[in-house]
Amino acid sequence: MEEASRYSAGGDPGLRAAVERLYADLGRDDAEWAPDTVAEDTASLVIGSDPDEWWQGHAAICAAWAKAKAEHGGTALSPERLAISRHGDVAWVTDEPSYAVEGGRSQGSLRLTMVFVREPERWRLAHLHASVAVPNSALLD
Repeated sequence: MEEASRYSAGGDPGLRAAVERLYADLGRDDAEWAPDTVAEDTASLVIGSDPDEWWQGHAAICAAWAKAKAEHGGTALSPERLAISRHGDVAWVTDEPSYAVEGGRSQGSLRLTMVFVREPERWRLAHLHASVAVPNSALLD
């Protein structure tokens, strides 16, 4: 039997709410939510599944999400393997959510890792990495 993690976030409903709010906001067709969601730090980083999606710093992330939303609309996420852990004012989140791009143009599943930091007013996103699973055989051939 696996031992319980000492980093469980079970007692922090604000942290789970921050993750749920991010998922809901990513489904919107605007990025007005981004400035309040992303940590205001030059080290904040979002890495998407596209080779050109590497955005560092609060302003760059907010601008990139605004551009992406204008071009592609919202992407609805539904958690499938959501796991949330924390140590003090830092939390890490993993999930393999299903996604659907607005208008039904694309759907599937992603792998997400995220880092949130607790600031006085709320938990904010400091890092997000999205990837699409590819079999090792496809990478090695």
